[in-house]
Amino acid sequence: MKRLFSIFLTFITILCLCSCETPENTKTAISYAELVCRSIPHDEWQVLKFKNPENNMALQLSMPDDWKIKPINDNTLNIARNDKVIGIVSTKKLQNSKESFQHNSESKANTDVSMQIDLTSHNKYYRSYQMQGFQNENYITLNMQIDYTELDEDAAYKIMSSVICPPKLASIPKPEETNGAKQILVIGNSFINTSEIGSFLETMLDNDNNGYTVEARSIGMASVITFADNPEICNDIEYGYYSYVFMCGFYSQEDISKFHTIKSACDVSDTKLVIFPAHNESRAVIDAALLEHDDVYFLDWKGEIDALIDTGIDYFDFCMDDYHKHSTPLAGYVGAQMIFTSLFDTPIKEVSDYLPIDADYLDLKLGDYIASGGKIDGYTVQIYNIK
Repeated sequence: MKRLFSIFLTFITILCLCSCETPENTKTAISYAELVCRSIPHDEWQVLKFKNPENNMALQLSMPDDWKIKPINDNTLNIARNDKVIGIVSTKKLQNSKESFQHNSESKANTDVSMQIDLTSHNKYYRSYQMQGFQNENYITLNMQIDYTELDEDAAYKIMSSVICPPKLASIPKPEETNGAKQILVIGNSFINTSEIGSFLETMLDNDNNGYTVEARSIGMASVITFADNPEICNDIEYGYYSYVFMCGFYSQEDISKFHTIKSACDVSDTKLVIFPAHNESRAVIDAALLEHDDVYFLDWKGEIDALIDTGIDYFDFCMDDYHKHSTPLAGYVGAQMIFTSLFDTPIKEVSDYLPIDADYLDLKLGDYIASGGKIDGYTVQIYNIK
């Protein structure tokens, strides 16, 4: 009898449990791995810069180009897509999560970035980014939360890897502000040679009839160290043979240290020194060099090539299919146009005379870029102030 009564109580208990509904606030959220996330095509990105106007420190990063920034107050901005708020960016600490997953971090010369997936108290998943940039005693910190489904893994990591703290560098001086020499020196390794940047720049200067010439010196496997230890090159710079030196070759901390030698030679002759990284150079080393030498100029050849690849131009249009992925003449044209347009106010003449590249191929790949004077769709940086 007792056994039958026990079975009866167990049956009643099961019926009661089955008939009870779980309260909404105690339901367990589904796993983030079950959610479908949005993929962002490589040519649908924009570059944004968030700047603190009080110290001019800024963080720059890539975002999907259909994300719109809507300021709330001095230190907080909403991020919206199709008029729906999907996230927030702020200099203040954002809401705490009740659980976090997949913490990742990345440190560069003057930038720290972390990213994780957060589950909020409302059982909603976000990708959370913490970003900090610093230069000398100044710094800027941003916190950003985005609806988890707005970014697949590739897009989420693209944002993370894109974060930089741009150097507070002045624009490259125009020729009338230089020492009066009429020659431009571009120095680097075999990337200078394979890209034929010197040939392109020489043609642009000749067509412009401005009296300037270019000397492109390349030494295989060279870095800044190679040129700093070369008395002939340092003496030529110190004697004032050049108005500008565009310097490639930043691969190690020793290159940063040796850069002082090149800079000292330029200071003697009032030669304008420009850090001009080739495509295979280390971004971390470049950032460190700019942080240490914030009184030099910067023209980002490497970054320009990467930006053009992001618009959809094939990687191998700019990089040879060899061990070092040497730069092609198409990359050389880009670098030459960057130098020319940064120094001279006149537009570049017709490209049909430019060798060693087929004019039709050049127009096919870079027609809009050339016609716009070097503007890249999606890479006109929008600046938002945030304190």
